[in-house]
Amino acid sequence: MIRSIRNLTANRRESFRVALGSLVFGLAFAWPILGHLGQFGAFHDWEEFTELHWVPYYTVVHFHQFPLWNPYECGGLPMFGNPQSRILTPFFLLHLLVGPVLGLQLEIILHLAIAWSGGYVLGRTIGLRPMACVASATVFAANSWFYLHIGEGHAWAMSAAYFPWLAALFCDAMNRKRLLPSALAGLLIAVIFWEGGLYPAVFACILVASIALPMMLTRWSLWPLWSGLMVAVFAGGFAAVKLLPAAEVFKMYPRGAMGGETNPWSVIQLCLFSRYQDILRDGPGSFGFQEYGAFISIFFVALAVLGAIYGWRRPLPWVISAVLFLEMARGDTGPDSLWVLIRSVRLFAGLLTAMRLPTRMLIGFALAISVLAGLGTELLCAKLRRWGVCLSAILLVAGLLDSWLVGPPNLKLIFRDTTSVVPRSMQFRQMRELGAKFNMTHVAEANMGTLECYEYTDIKTNAVGYDQRGYEGEQYLTGPGMLKLTRWTPNALSYDVTVLQPTELIVNQNYAPGWHLAEGVGKVFSEDGLIAVRLPAGKQHLKLAYVSQSFTYGLGIFVLTLAAMAILWRYESRCGKSEPANRQSD
Repeated sequence: MIRSIRNLTANRRESFRVALGSLVFGLAFAWPILGHLGQFGAFHDWEEFTELHWVPYYTVVHFHQFPLWNPYECGGLPMFGNPQSRILTPFFLLHLLVGPVLGLQLEIILHLAIAWSGGYVLGRTIGLRPMACVASATVFAANSWFYLHIGEGHAWAMSAAYFPWLAALFCDAMNRKRLLPSALAGLLIAVIFWEGGLYPAVFACILVASIALPMMLTRWSLWPLWSGLMVAVFAGGFAAVKLLPAAEVFKMYPRGAMGGETNPWSVIQLCLFSRYQDILRDGPGSFGFQEYGAFISIFFVALAVLGAIYGWRRPLPWVISAVLFLEMARGDTGPDSLWVLIRSVRLFAGLLTAMRLPTRMLIGFALAISVLAGLGTELLCAKLRRWGVCLSAILLVAGLLDSWLVGPPNLKLIFRDTTSVVPRSMQFRQMRELGAKFNMTHVAEANMGTLECYEYTDIKTNAVGYDQRGYEGEQYLTGPGMLKLTRWTPNALSYDVTVLQPTELIVNQNYAPGWHLAEGVGKVFSEDGLIAVRLPAGKQHLKLAYVSQSFTYGLGIFVLTLAAMAILWRYESRCGKSEPANRQSD
């Protein structure tokens, strides 16, 4: 019986089959996009997220700069610090090779493959046979939450595909009594956050806690507690490189707090069991149905019910996790509801209050159900032998086809809407009306910025558009003198300036604390929310540059955390602690 991720990777034949199966699954369930690869999709939030991918791509490829600042949106915003940016995703290299549009579409396929392979590895880690692992992998990856969110344009939702791998690493740490897998689990939570998965990162922390606490009971050990704490420490350390800049952006542009929705059981049943899982369907609450759906086929439900009664030690952590996520998905059902209590925790309060969409918690519920379905398949195969294998295969194939017909068709909507390409401007200019009428990505591609923008919160700017009265240019002096722009890039602006008396230079972009003078003499400050520089009299060359200090601090913490992981790996390698041989998996 394979009990660790290390042993699974050593089995080359099985590893190859898992890799091939996950890729086939990704292609099969992403079928609506296969005929449109490379085609720009403008449906709903794809406008926002495509722009968030195009700007980093263009900054690196055209200007050869790390994408710290985004001048193309809302009058200028931190790019790396944007909580929904995905610059640190491992797939950013793919974007650099094929472009952001095709890169995003390929990511959909690859994240489905990641979700399926992770579900299989999780099953093997908790001691399931291959068919049961296939069931566990399929139930989560085929759930409609993925296709609804991605069809809507929520690129951040792809990061939840790492949940099975996170759970597998945590269980691997339990089985082997090693801390390195816990540290890797913390790194994976950081990757989820790096990929713009602000809320999935919070859900991931809750997931670890929800299975760690019952594991303490089933194992009569404090090891799950220490392992969970190790996950939290390394998650915070690795995530700091983006977490600190994102916190700075949140402080500048907070999202208004709103009360969470209340979802009675009738709404939860609609989310989970209705086969009418369509983005264009009216949602049962304040938002579209993409925020509610998490369809689980009745055939998978049957397997999960069997898994929940397969003894008590093995299913208990997953039953408790499922119950917790399901109860949180009900939202604000009263002052003592779990959703309200979780949002009162200082660590999560700001994030979950701003989210106000408890039904997104059904993503975590789907993972717990997938493990229970794997346990149900294991029960059938172990008790009924050949008949159990046949019955499991029938239920699995039926649930697979059912899910394939329900969720993936939502991906068609990505290409439903089309937008007009904007003529390119020779010089960079901020635009007010143009940004309101055209797709933000097309405006950015035309070398212009959108002052009327679409972001995670309502962002106001005092920058003036080229198409507005009172426009004085993208840079101008408040007093007499000569000003010449010598080089324009997203992160840095260079000027030749000659003034006869002290005056001010105004840049038609939003001020942020990271803007400073890399060359020249003067003082950078905020003038009515815009970048401004107090200049002394004389002639000089100026270079304004944006470098986030919080990014620098976060990078330092990241390096220290990476060093700590290397030390931990070295220490545990030398200890050569043997894995428990006769301990039952949970």
